[in-house]
Amino acid sequence: MNKTVVLAYSGGLDTTAMIPFLKERHGYDVVAMLVDVGCVTGIEALMERAKAAGAIDAVVVDAKEGFARKISAGGSAPERVREQLSRAQELLAGPSGVA
Repeated sequence: MNKTVVLAYSGGLDTTAMIPFLKERHGYDVVAMLVDVGCVTGIEALMERAKAAGAIDAVVVDAKEGFARKISAGGSAPERVREQLSRAQELLAGPSGVA
């Protein structure tokens, strides 16, 4: 049984190429996860692209409301975005510390 890895997936060339790389080079089963903060269109097509590249599953996390709420609360916009991205990396890294 292969270990499973969750890939923060944008649908772009780089993250799509990571799916077969992780699968073939490292033997992982890959779950592609796209966090929808309201900036991406064609999400269903992106999920199909991830599966076509070899992901065992492709999931979308709807974070539009929470992201908008966090962005609109205090501080400068770039600072808030950096904080949110840093927090997302921490959450994705999990207990092993590997992102």
